[in-house]
Amino acid sequence: MYARLSFLVTLALLALANAQDEAAREAAATDTPEEPAPPVKCPLGGGGYQELYAVGMLLVNQDKMAEAEACFSDAVTTTIPAYRLLADITTSNGQYGRAAGAMQSPLSLLEQMQMRSYRGWQRLQ
Repeated sequence: MYARLSFLVTLALLALANAQDEAAREAAATDTPEEPAPPVKCPLGGGGYQELYAVGMLLVNQDKMAEAEACFSDAVTTTIPAYRLLADITTSNGQYGRAAGAMQSPLSLLEQMQMRSYRGWQRLQ
């Protein structure tokens, strides 16, 4: 009698565990994946180097580092066209060494920023 009772209790526990597993699988199948957070942007959304830099400094003082980083990144990228024009002008004047030097600084800066950003994203994943 004790063996039957033990067997029935074991069957009941197995059935309960199976039902819980099925419920968990159904819940996992119906869960919608969370949407990723939107990328952080500079609140200014435009402007020149001075404006973006000023907003970035204000955000740093307010401990909003992600937005400040976006503003500083935008500020740096606004200066790239000026370097290109400077290189074009010096090239047209036949000053090829100076043109190469004018473009070397912003390009190396952009490469460093991209590499740091890439490494940061790798660490987050």
